[in-house]
Amino acid sequence: MKSLKYTVILIALVVSCASCTKQQTYTNKKYGFSISYPNNLKSISKFGKSYLLPDYWSAIAEAKPIKSKSIISIPIISFNLDKNLSTIKPGSYYYAAVRVGISSNPKDVKKCYQPYSYYNPKKGVINGITFHKLNIEAASMSQFLSGQSYRVKRHGLCYALEFISTGSNPQNKSENKKLQRISTKARQLAIPIINSFKFK
Repeated sequence: MKSLKYTVILIALVVSCASCTKQQTYTNKKYGFSISYPNNLKSISKFGKSYLLPDYWSAIAEAKPIKSKSIISIPIISFNLDKNLSTIKPGSYYYAAVRVGISSNPKDVKKCYQPYSYYNPKKGVINGITFHKLNIEAASMSQFLSGQSYRVKRHGLCYALEFISTGSNPQNKSENKKLQRISTKARQLAIPIINSFKFK
């Protein structure tokens, strides 16, 4: 059986102010990409997860990584908004992330643009890179998961650049308005980060 290799690269940033203008750039020389984010965001090496969101290389990975000496699994940085935005109600949670994951598993590479048959990817270009965009939607146990996974193949790897939003389902109109507001803030922060992704 061929050995499976996974590389997880998570981008998480903890917001400390409402408006951020100065930027810094994270560069990964090994996998040949860079991504920029607001200067006041703190990077952490932890992959956020929830009931619907696994801490795998992608939010829509088909199988979890197998732990062995032949597997590469490297959490790098994470973009985490939950502590700043979870104001819907006591006991509820909200988590938003921009993350980059890489897998060298032959199955993942083969199905990079359509991990499951029901996905209908659409092409888009970011800094000259043609990505296949997959919408992510799931709901269960009074929780939701939504977002986008931008996929591209390069040097035998499947790259997943993702915006993830997950949390507790709102129970009334007031909670729904609050959720919409914080979701909009998260997306406004995420879009320029995603659009800054470049291969070196």
